[in-house]
Order: sequence, then C-alpha cells, then structure tokens
Amino acid sequence: MTFKRRVTTIACALAVALAAPAVAAPTQALAVTSAELQTQLDEAKKTLDDLGAQVASAGESLNDTIYELQQTEEKISSVRADIDARTKELEADRAQLAERVSSDYKTGGVSFLSLLVNSATFEDFVNNVYYADKISQSDSEAIAAVNSAKAELERQEQELVDLQSQQEQLKAQQESQKAELEQRQAQQKAYVDDLDEQVKQKIEEERQAELERQRREAEAARAAAEAAAREAAERASVPAPSAPSGGGSSSAGSGSSGGSASSASARSAIVNAAYSQLGVPYVYGAYSPGSALDCSGFTKYCYAAAGINIPHSASGQCGMSRSVSRANLQPGDLVFWIGGVSGSASGNHVGLYIGNDQIIHANGTRVVLDSLSGRKAYTSAGPIGL
Repeated sequence: MTFKRRVTTIACALAVALAAPAVAAPTQALAVTSAELQTQLDEAKKTLDDLGAQVASAGESLNDTIYELQQTEEKISSVRADIDARTKELEADRAQLAERVSSDYKTGGVSFLSLLVNSATFEDFVNNVYYADKISQSDSEAIAAVNSAKAELERQEQELVDLQSQQEQLKAQQESQKAELEQRQAQQKAYVDDLDEQVKQKIEEERQAELERQRREAEAARAAAEAAAREAAERASVPAPSAPSGGGSSSAGSGSSGGSASSASARSAIVNAAYSQLGVPYVYGAYSPGSALDCSGFTKYCYAAAGINIPHSASGQCGMSRSVSRANLQPGDLVFWIGGVSGSASGNHVGLYIGNDQIIHANGTRVVLDSLSGRKAYTSAGPIGL
C-alpha cells in the first residue's frame, strides 16, 4: 500500500471512530432495578471495549507512521550524502578543467597552427586534432553526467522532504486523535466504574427490601399462627358433652383437653423457633442454630425448642411423622419431599408449615419464608409427637 493510500485509509478510520457519540457522563440512575442497571452496565462495558480497540488501533497506526518517518529521514540522509559526494566530484572535475584552460591560456593555448607544426605527417596532424577534440568533449560529458546525477539526487531529496512533511503532519494528527480517544476511554472507564457501584448499591437495597418484606410477612404469619394456635387451644379446652353413662367418658374428655392444650403450646414454640432462624445460611450437614443449618437440621432445632427430639435426617423424620391431609395441616407440622425436590432420586427435603399456606425451610441458600403452593407438590406431611 502506498503512503498516500495508507494516509487516506487511516484518516477515514479515525474519522469514523471520532464521529462516534460522545461518552455519557456518569449519572446516578433513579427508580430503576438492579437488572436494568446491569443492562446499562453491560452496554457501557461493550462501549469501553470498543474504545479500547480503537485506542489500540490508533496506537499501532501511529507506530507505523513513526517507523515510516524514520525510514524517510534515513533515506534523506543517504541522498544528501550522495549529493555531497556528487557535488565534490563536480567541483573536482570543474577544477581540473579550469586548471587545463588556465594552462592553455598561459602557454598560448592549443591552436590549429601548433597542432600542424607539431605533426610530423598529415596523419599525425589529423590524429592530434581528433584527440584534442575528444579531450574537450570528454570533459564536457563528465561534467554533464555529474550535473545530471546531482540533479536527479536533488529531485529525490525534494520528494523525500515532501514525504517527510506529510508524515510529520500525519503523525501530529494521529497523536491528537489517539489522545482524544484515550480521553474518551478514561471517561467511559469512569462511567463503567460508577455504574458498577450503582449496581452493587441497588442489589444491596433490593436485598434489604426483600429481607424487610420477608420480615413483615413473617411477623404477619407469626401473628396468624399464634392466633390459630390460641384458637385451637381454646377449642380444645371446651369440655366435651357428657355421655349418658357419665364418669368414664368425662374423665377421658378431660385428659384429651389437657393433651390438646400442651400440643398447641408445643406448636407455638416450634413456630417461634423457626422464625428465629430466618436468614441463617444453609450449609450441608450443619447443625449450628443461628450460624449454619441444613434442612433437617433446621427442623430438628425447631422441634427441640418444644422438647421433642427428632433425627437429623429428612427421611428419618418422615418415617416418624404422623401423616395428615393438606386440609388438616397445622402450624408446626413437617412437610416432606422424599425422592427429591426436583425429582432426583437422591435428594430429600423437609420444611416446617407455619400456616396460611406458608413454610419456613433451609432452601439451599439460607433459611427463608416460602409459599407452599408455589413449590412442587410435597410427598407427605404431618407432625411428630404432637
């Protein structure tokens, strides 16, 4: 590619790059979600990558121009050295010719008569005239050749000087354009960093908002569960109607009443224990209430709060439970997915029903409040020791 064509190509590429929309100044986005901010961040990062590629391309183009300028300067130095050599050669030829002319002038010169007198024969005269003419012609041709060579070198020098000037102009233009692209790149980098911080802040805000929502729901569910437990206890405390035969049935009813009241108290303790563990991280095999729990460790802790010891195993708890229908689920009942929450034959799961179609369970990330109907159908449910 010739220098002129390369200049045109570079100029067009840089013109397109610099004609791109200016980088938006970092701004604090309001009333948007973290997902929307993340989309903006992804687009801003793509723009930053594009600017990085443009800066790299501009840098390489500048490197090429600097290299070509160095080559041109070297050629100029070489041509000027040749011009100096030709000039000295021309000066030497001219000095030699001047010396000969001066000598001829001082001695009377070479005349037609002297050539005739100094010739022994006519043939010698003809030869002397011929050689004298050749010497004059040779001097003239030598001087003319040196002049021609010098003129050609001077023409080459002028072309190289013109090329040098163009390359220097292109170098200055490329340095300016590269600096502008680098400034845009720095602005875009600041914009990306600002957006990244906004995304992190928004994610934290949403996390806190979700925790607050869960807390409010948990409080509402706790209140509902306690109300349901009180209602169940009140119903259980009403004496059963006496049978015609009297005593034995009445005594049995009184015993049943006491057991129901105790069950309601145990369920309340279990539900309260479940709420106390909301947000605790899930760790497989863990049983560290307040620090780390897995699903069966969580339910084991909740039942322990009511004085009921159950195994640290979802399938083991399922085997001990008294199965009840969905319509008869009460706060404190266990809900089981045996055979896998996602249909896997190796994965069992257990959660704690707290009423109002909600459960609390260690979901693989942390202990959370969740909707029972929003999950895959459970395999069985029921209490242990209640």
